[in-house]
Amino acid sequence: MSDDRLPVLSPPAERTDETTVRGVVLAAGLSSRFGEQNKLLESVDGRPVVWQATEPLLAVGLATTVILGHEADRVREALANLDVAFRTNEAYADGQSTSVREGVRAAAEADAVLV
Repeated sequence: MSDDRLPVLSPPAERTDETTVRGVVLAAGLSSRFGEQNKLLESVDGRPVVWQATEPLLAVGLATTVILGHEADRVREALANLDVAFRTNEAYADGQSTSVREGVRAAAEADAVLV
């Protein structure tokens, strides 16, 4: 039988530039399965769910964009004290993929996106 060892590959040269990662929070949806209320605006431990989803991205230093749609003004208000960018998805009623698309567009210059 031939040599069964796995080939050994040298890792690529170390990068000299920094990798940029951008956070994207999808906050445009209709919350249709949640009932009459917008689940993103419901309070958990004294903070809206959308705040709970956004703050950890900022805490680790990610520049973050929040994608707005349904009840955009109320969602923006819930995040008023956070240092985030906002982008509106006019096609939010067409489904979550349209918000993902907007998020990727918002982070086009980044090496990676955390949604």
